[in-house]
Amino acid sequence: MKYPRIWIATYYPDRELFAAQDSKAPPAVLAFLALAQDWQVRWGVGGNESTPPDVLRKLADDPHNRVAMAVAWNPKTPADVVKRLARHKYWEVRLKIAERYDVPLEILKELVEDESKFVVEKARAGTGADEVTL
Repeated sequence: MKYPRIWIATYYPDRELFAAQDSKAPPAVLAFLALAQDWQVRWGVGGNESTPPDVLRKLADDPHNRVAMAVAWNPKTPADVVKRLARHKYWEVRLKIAERYDVPLEILKELVEDESKFVVEKARAGTGADEVTL
């Protein structure tokens, strides 16, 4: 799409967050919105299942932890990004990975040894283990 601003203005005037969450938003619009100043707009893009994988990869490195959390929770996030986010500096992001239903067992095994008790609890529940040792 050549003019993402026109699409946004047509469908969501002054409502970039709504455009970022629209599952029918064109990939070019989502890529454009991923560059927004407002972290909430980037959060909307990160959580949108229509967001292209390359955009999710970039948003995974966003300085705002809630944007990374949205990417971590997005079921369309590529496996390599999920693995990287499982080692994120913020425990809330790691928690979102531990809460996913589709996280690989190898990642859960790493997360049961996390420094955050909340992450450990969710990872244990995902592995079906009562003990830290797997």
